[in-house]
Amino acid sequence: MNKLVKSLSLGVCCLAVGAGAGLAEPSYQGHNLSYWAGQIDPHVARVIEINGVPVPEPAEETAIRHIGTNALPTLLRWIAQKDEADARCSKPSPGMRAQWVFGILGHAARPAIPQLTALALKFPDRTRYDRCIAVLTGLAPESVPSLDRILAKGPDGKRFSVLDAVSIIDTNSGAILLPGVIKCLTGKSENLGWKAADELSRSALPGDLVVPALTNAWPAASTAGRGRIFRCLYWSKYPAKEAVPLLRAGLADPDAQIRQEATWALQRIAPEVLSWKGH
Repeated sequence: MNKLVKSLSLGVCCLAVGAGAGLAEPSYQGHNLSYWAGQIDPHVARVIEINGVPVPEPAEETAIRHIGTNALPTLLRWIAQKDEADARCSKPSPGMRAQWVFGILGHAARPAIPQLTALALKFPDRTRYDRCIAVLTGLAPESVPSLDRILAKGPDGKRFSVLDAVSIIDTNSGAILLPGVIKCLTGKSENLGWKAADELSRSALPGDLVVPALTNAWPAASTAGRGRIFRCLYWSKYPAKEAVPLLRAGLADPDAQIRQEATWALQRIAPEVLSWKGH
């Protein structure tokens, strides 16, 4: 008989022993946080259930949960450290370890949101601010005001990282971020604009929220931004019938690329318009 096995991928990053030398770490059953973090093998999927029967969690996860918020000062020290040049899965950095342990703690780590936000805004290098933003994303919805602040005030690289959250967080959180996402989509940066269009088209946000936001942004958008609005409509799963008048107008736009984007979007949303127009 085949066994049904459900598993949870460890995936995101790697762990190791060490870091924070000289500073006291919290401990559990005689071992400090570095020890417990070092017991996790990031290459092995953690089985959580077999044939409907829960599998006890590994000792290291139990230990980290017992340490709880006492781990936060240590984790913030770890995540603030720069990686060594040769940091990798076989020689992971303190920052890698911190991100994983934050993941195990889950919402118990919410008290660290202000510090993670400040660090994300402070760090100039992508590796460190990406980690902070990834941890903040995992702490949604409580962390959404922080993500929105970074989306509004951060440089392009940090805003790009926040956009990664749009397609994976809950709909209420996504709705809070939507105005900032639209600004990225219609803004001057091509990288941010296309990233915003892609993430928004794959988000769980309802069409009756997204489609009006896109069409309302049209008048003030640049030519490139207008093209991305139409592309987002094309990529998305929404019926978007309310966008048809705008798309029909786009067929007569003086810019050839806008006409092409309107055509692609109408092919998905209202192909009968193209048949009528003879396209």
